[in-house]
Amino acid sequence: MNLKFDEVLKTKKGGKVARVNQLDVNRARKHFADYEGKLEEMADKADAFEVTDEQSAQLATTYMAQATALKKEIDNLRKTVIAEAKTFFDSVNTFVRPFTSSLDKIIGGLKTKFGDYQLDVEMKRREEEKRAQDAAAKKQAEIDKAAKKAGIDPVTMPKPVLPKKQGPTRTGFGSASTRTKKYFEVTDFSKLPDEYKSINTKALTAAVTAGIREIPGATLKEKAIVSVRGS
Repeated sequence: MNLKFDEVLKTKKGGKVARVNQLDVNRARKHFADYEGKLEEMADKADAFEVTDEQSAQLATTYMAQATALKKEIDNLRKTVIAEAKTFFDSVNTFVRPFTSSLDKIIGGLKTKFGDYQLDVEMKRREEEKRAQDAAAKKQAEIDKAAKKAGIDPVTMPKPVLPKKQGPTRTGFGSASTRTKKYFEVTDFSKLPDEYKSINTKALTAAVTAGIREIPGATLKEKAIVSVRGS
């Protein structure tokens, strides 16, 4: 069977030439039309068939062999139908792949730099938040102590104004945002409890998820997870 990616045909009027796109599902389906009735007949026979003795077992073997051969025949036809198109697609993917790999490297490098910066901003924000909370707690303790000494009801101070979390970075081309993810980095393997050795990264991840924040021989850290969305 000689199937071409583009088949050149002559029309009835004027001898004009037209190109027919072989990447047409309906055109491809015609190559398999003869199999539909045969498959229905085989399916009905298989549904009704029972294996009860050696003779029917041998017959079932014949049916299975025939069905297997037909399956191979259909698959070979499928490969023939798509062969030229597949060659084209594979060739395009081959020369485009370096472009996407290069872009993945560019995006990955920028994500690391962007994430490191955002993580640094978040750590500074947390430090500022803790200072504000500690200062408010200290001031409240002083008020409570003075009120107790004077025998009066203490005044409750308003909650401190805390620094806002960093939002997404937006431009006319898109946006980028980060979220932090806690993880354990092993610093002294000899001090790790046995259940975390070998190194069981799944167990360490599960420990973080379970709320564990201290494991001997490991340090809880965070890394930035960057998401990028186009406009």
